[in-house]
Amino acid sequence: MHVSRIALISRSESTSTKGAIVEKAGKQLYPLFVVSGPAAAGKSKLVIEHVLADFPQISRVVTCTTRKRRIEEKDGIDYHFLSDKQFNKALKENEFIEHADVHGKLYGVRAQDIREAHAKGPAIVIIDPQGVEKLVELFRDAYCIFIMAPDDDLRMRLTARSTSDTDFARRMEDAEHELRQANRWYYGCIINNANGHLERSLRQLYFFIKENLD
Repeated sequence: MHVSRIALISRSESTSTKGAIVEKAGKQLYPLFVVSGPAAAGKSKLVIEHVLADFPQISRVVTCTTRKRRIEEKDGIDYHFLSDKQFNKALKENEFIEHADVHGKLYGVRAQDIREAHAKGPAIVIIDPQGVEKLVELFRDAYCIFIMAPDDDLRMRLTARSTSDTDFARRMEDAEHELRQANRWYYGCIINNANGHLERSLRQLYFFIKENLD
């Protein structure tokens, strides 16, 4: 993994970018933030535990899964919990911008869910790197953010998630492939979310969001 070859600071500190907007009643314009990066980079933690708490005007796009709902989870809030039949029907009808099979359970992001959240105000969606390009085709000026992590930190986090050496090797291979997506033109902000440096990651992320929120 050649992390050193990729810029590790927010590009927003030196470059002004145009952002995604949606028109509501012909008057109001809203931004769309897209957060991507490899598994275990810390995307969900940064967005769900921090961004949504500190930016209440931003709504999270709810994504889909076929996994069983946990007791504390609510349908339509944590995920749209779909049956395999419902998910495959939506897949055949080309509703998903991105989808993946994770340990036998299906996950996906529907374009309609993005549109619905986006129509109400500023929105943020967490999506795997392979789905970002398709999303940008539909929402051409989306503010795209790539979250990564140093090699050692990523290995430590993936080890905790892995069930076997084979599983770990597969996860690392996927992460290395996804890290190579960070240099795509549509990423306006790249953050190296290292262990022990949460405040730095949040400072860079919040700077980018605040700059493009108004």
